[in-house]
Order: sequence, then structure tokens, then C-alpha cells
Amino acid sequence: MKVLYILSSLPKPKLKGVIQIDEKYFRENQKGNQKLISFLDSTNSRYARRHNYRSECGIFGPEFVNVLCAVDSFGHYYAKCVCLGPLSFNELSDLENQIESVSYICTDNLELYRLWTKKHHWNHYIEPSTFRKERKVRGYIDTNNIYKTLTEADYKRDRKINEQLYKEKLYPHIENTDKKINYDEFIALRYKFGLTINAVNSFHTQLEKDIVKS
Repeated sequence: MKVLYILSSLPKPKLKGVIQIDEKYFRENQKGNQKLISFLDSTNSRYARRHNYRSECGIFGPEFVNVLCAVDSFGHYYAKCVCLGPLSFNELSDLENQIESVSYICTDNLELYRLWTKKHHWNHYIEPSTFRKERKVRGYIDTNNIYKTLTEADYKRDRKINEQLYKEKLYPHIENTDKKINYDEFIALRYKFGLTINAVNSFHTQLEKDIVKS
């Protein structure tokens, strides 16, 4: 515990460039306490969890610890337990102090991130979590399928589906820009700057594995 405390007190690196942000929820644990407190009602105690049962309020309830994670394009990482349940502007204030400069902020489509980036006038790449499912429903053919060769007509249909989703803001897109960005310009920017949320998703997945092991 002393080593962990010293490590946590060391100066944290400043995040800059393309910064990916996402939350990870862990169910609260009171291991070692004889009297367990119910976070659904702090005036009552709760039984020990002898089985893995579902929370009454889901991951956005007060039974879950919210760990805010961020990864920048230079390989710097940030992770901090910020609250129980969903985020608010207050929980983002500490992360603001760790940001030096921003090229793009990359997140999912949580409305709080939209308001936060708009407040700071940061370019905001948004990746809706359901866009792959949505375009599959519309007939999109996955180009990563090595067992299927796409015809020119298939490529055109896929592109049309992506363009329509982009217009409806159901496809990844960029907000808070000086001018309106069309689909082709967006694709060029996406590949040029590596706009995605894959790195932060990979980071908090590995974080979960490390915590479960410990």
C-alpha cells in the first residue's frame, strides 16, 4: 500500500494531441469490512455478495465506481476513480488539469462530452457505440470478412449506407469545427490523425483484467 501511495503521488504526465476518453465501471467492493453499507440506501447495511447477481440500477447506479480513463497520441495514460455512478462536469475538472493541448478529443456519444468539448472549443470526434449495429441492419457488408469478395456494386452500397448514417450523425463524425465537413473530408481526417477510441477501450479492458487478478 505504501508503494501504491507513493506511485499515486508522483506527478502525472500532461495529455496532448489526440486524446481518447472513456469511462470504466467497477462494482464497489468493501472487502475487509465487517459491516457492509448499501450504496442504494446508505442508512442500511447489505448482505455479502456470495454470487454474481445483477445490480438493481445497472452500471449507472451508485453501486458502481466510475473510473475515468484517457489515452493520448504520445502513449500517456490517465485513470482515476472519480465518482459513484455517472459522470458530471465536476468529475471532469481534474482531467482538465492534466490536459496541455488538444488536437482532437475522441469519445463515445455521451452528451456530457459534447457539452464539455463545446465549452472549451475543442475539436470533438464522436464514435456512436451502435453505429456498426445500425449499418448492419441497413444491409452493410463487412469488408473485413476474408471469405467474401465485394463487387463494385457492394462497395458503392456500403459507401451509400455510411454516408447516410454520417448525415444522420449515427456514424463517427467531428463536431466543434469552423466549417462543415463532408464525408470524404472526414474520412481523410480520420485516417490522418488516427481518430478512434480503440486505444482507450483497450486500456480500460486491460485495467479490468489487472484489477481482477489482484
